Amino acid sequence: MDSIELLRVGFRDLHKELEEDTHDVDEGTLLWQPAPGANHIGFLLWHIVRDEDTVVSQSVMKQPELWVRDGWAARLGIATTEQGTGFESAGVEGIRYRLADLF
Repeated sequence: MDSIELLRVGFRDLHKELEEDTHDVDEGTLLWQPAPGANHIGFLLWHIVRDEDTVVSQSVMKQPELWVRDGWAARLGIATTEQGTGFESAGVEGIRYRLADLF
C-alpha cells in the first residue's frame, strides 16, 4: 500500500466513523460547550474536516483547498483563513453551522 492509498483508506474509515457518531446529533448538542471556552462537537468536527482538506488538497493533490475553491468558507460563514488552531473562546463560539450543511 502506498501513501496515497493509506490516506484514502484512513480518511474513508474516518468519514464512516464521523457520520455514524454524529447521525443523530441535534443542533443543541452539536454546539453545546461543557464549560466556557471549551470546544463543542461542531468545532471539533469542522476542525477535522478542515485539516483533511488542507492535507489532501495542498500536500497530495497540489491544488487549492476545497474550503476556498468550492466556497465552503462562504457557505458556512467562516473566514477562508481559519484553520481551527489558536482560537480564543469567541472563535470557538463563532463556529456555527447545521450538521446537514457539512455532510
